Amino acid sequence: MKEIRFDKETWLKLAKETGKVSCPVDALETKAQELVDHHLATRTTADITAIVKRLFDSQSKLAGTGMFALRQAGGVYFVPVEFDAFLEQVERFLGALSFTMNRIPVPAGTPAGDAAVCRATTTGLQDVIDGLKTDIAAFGTTTREGTLGAMAEKIKLARHKIASYAVYLRDQREDLEAVLTETDEELRRRVALIHEAREAEASADCDHCLSPNVIKEGQKQCKCKTCGKTFEIQWEPCSLC
Repeated sequence: MKEIRFDKETWLKLAKETGKVSCPVDALETKAQELVDHHLATRTTADITAIVKRLFDSQSKLAGTGMFALRQAGGVYFVPVEFDAFLEQVERFLGALSFTMNRIPVPAGTPAGDAAVCRATTTGLQDVIDGLKTDIAAFGTTTREGTLGAMAEKIKLARHKIASYAVYLRDQREDLEAVLTETDEELRRRVALIHEAREAEASADCDHCLSPNVIKEGQKQCKCKTCGKTFEIQWEPCSLC
């Protein structure tokens, strides 16, 4: 196995609370501090968008709200009227930063408006579920119990969101709930496999889907229980033996 070796010349330390940079090399410390100060004082549109998204993510955990993109490139979002007060807070926040947020009401009962809102909420919630499925597919024997428990809570929150937005989802609600139920079942299967692998004398994560599999000592190949594909197993001598 190839290794990359290097000699550390110095280090840089950033205090997140104060924005202060420290470094044994004065010139490097000065340059780094200038860069940090510049970027702290300059907020780009992308920075503000990221902050607003984090605000909505935090609010989502509390009240199940969120913003759903009306265009793939972002910039235009639908927010349910129930969260108008929160939206006003965000608008005041952006105004304090000299940014403008244009708010245009979407009246209910218009065919085009209802269809656009349905597409936005359905796509947004499907993206949430797809993200959960991707995270679950990466869970293996090294995944912490806290992470597994947090995923179960995320699935509950997604189910709450689907119920909250039922009026906007129309006939798409059942499909989303079915996909989310499959995701929940996949999490349970993956957790069961992880616990089984941890209790076994030997286990290996599949090269194709990362699912854990119980193996026997000296086994050269394994057919994954999850994806059905065969992967090679490499055994290395224990450094303590």
